[in-house]
Amino acid sequence: MDCLMKRKESVPDNDVVEVFDHIWKGGYTDVQNTTGELAQTYYQSYIDNYAEIKGFYNSLPKL
Repeated sequence: MDCLMKRKESVPDNDVVEVFDHIWKGGYTDVQNTTGELAQTYYQSYIDNYAEIKGFYNSLPKL
């Protein structure tokens, strides 16, 4: 527990707005630092890929 208390002293307190933005935008730094249009393209591709994979797995025969 002592090591955690020491570590807490060396890091800044969380800013609620920054934590919210990180969760909202996701943890991918490259995406967070792009323009809105590029981020939208990334997320749309991610969602499309997720839906395609989910559809594939749902089409497999149940064991």
